Parts: sequence; C-alpha cells; structure tokens
Amino acid sequence: MKERIEAFLADLDRTLAARAAEARLDLYHIGRSALVWEYDYIATTRDFDFLRPQGGAEWVELALQLFGKNSPKAKEHGLYLEVVEEGFPPMPLGYKKRATQVDGPWKILRIYRLDPHDLVASKLRRFSPKDRADIRLLCDLVALDPERLEQVLEEAYPFNLEKDGDEFRDSAFRSLRAVQHYLRHEINEI
Repeated sequence: MKERIEAFLADLDRTLAARAAEARLDLYHIGRSALVWEYDYIATTRDFDFLRPQGGAEWVELALQLFGKNSPKAKEHGLYLEVVEEGFPPMPLGYKKRATQVDGPWKILRIYRLDPHDLVASKLRRFSPKDRADIRLLCDLVALDPERLEQVLEEAYPFNLEKDGDEFRDSAFRSLRAVQHYLRHEINEI
C-alpha cells in the first residue's frame, strides 16, 4: 500500500509539473493514508486525504479533477485524492508550524506530516470504529502525552468552552477521555 501511495504521488507531481513547472502545492497529509504511508500501518485505504491549503485553489482543483474520486488516474492507481476542509475536522491552531515536511523527489508537491497529537485530534470528533483503530495504532507506536493531546484539542475549539454546550466539541472531548485512559493504561481498548 505504501508503494502505491508513493507511485500515486509521483504521478500526481509529474502530471502537475507538465502543466506548470513553477507551481507549488502544499499537502498536509491527514487520515488513514497518513498512517499507512508515514507509520507503515498495515491497512488499506482508498484515498489520500489532505487539508485544503490556503492559496493555490487552481492547483487543488486541477489535482482533484485529474486524481480525484472516479477520475481515470484514480482508477489506474486504485487510490484517489480527497481534500478535507480545516473546519471538519477542526484542526488545532498552529498545526502547520508543528508539521514536518516530508523529503521526496517531487517538483510541485510539498507534503507535510502532521504532528501525531494533531493527527489524533483530527480523529476525535468523528471517532468511528476506523478512527478508534487508527488512534490506537498511534498510541501504541508514538509516545503521545495525554495532557498535550488535551491542549491540542483545546486549540481545535478555541472559541468553544465546555459550558457552551457545543455537541461536536463535547463529543470530541468524550473521545479524548477514552484515549487518555488508554494512554494511562487504565483501559485496554479505545
């Protein structure tokens, strides 16, 4: 799967470079494909999720047109490009500063690996069974700090407090509590 992602990105970069050699497209990698590619997670994924960058809208739209869901390139690679809005999931303030640029042979693409705390925080709102499995993997692979994770989640909801009754925030914090219990070895499953 990791090799498929690398081939997909190489083709995306070549295709965009053929259109404009001076373009740049920053991709902040998110979702299960980030775990597969960056942490050698043994799982399958159908998409390469990235957060919508500020600026470069024409390149994002071109990339999605050429490599998005149901495109010929997506069918060729068995993988499609999908943009995720920063507001869903809400991303913690400063996530871009904490992200690390991935070294690669690309001319157009600049791919960034999210800090693992930010990646976990991005999965806490939905907290589906797949999200829980992904979070558990990160908890088992990376030294996550339960208090730092709470701080990062607070940064994702800077204008909402517990007293405000925001159901999305409240749900994300309930999910966080389960993850913190797991990190502290108080429970065996998330």
